[in-house]
Amino acid sequence: SEQASAALARNDGGACLPTTKLPMLSRAGMKSACRKLLADSSLVRRLETYLNYLLVLMREPQPQARSKAIKAIASVVRADPFTLELDAVKQAVSVALSEPSISVRQATLELLGSYVLSRPSVIERYYDTIARRLNDVG
Repeated sequence: SEQASAALARNDGGACLPTTKLPMLSRAGMKSACRKLLADSSLVRRLETYLNYLLVLMREPQPQARSKAIKAIASVVRADPFTLELDAVKQAVSVALSEPSISVRQATLELLGSYVLSRPSVIERYYDTIARRLNDVG
């Protein structure tokens, strides 16, 4: 219609308002819809590839590479704490805690510390491990 064209030309958004009431999604509904969209996208596949690459880097002989990899994994965990529940990630973190390199152990403790802060329900699971490593002299 001419009114719609005029509103779009003015860029006031008047023509973009819905004329019927649509049902609003709850927060849970929005999360579910977003998850479904992400699961169907190539973004998730790229994230899995990125995470797998980081886990491979955890086996590098250079401690600096392993330390950087655990820091990158920590950034993934900050974005999605569930990542630390994945078996491959849990195993890599467990190995990193017994790592001879101080920088890798320190980065791993930082990862666990931020994870525990974001999910207080897991404090009991990691408390002993973190406490033992905090007394680590090197």
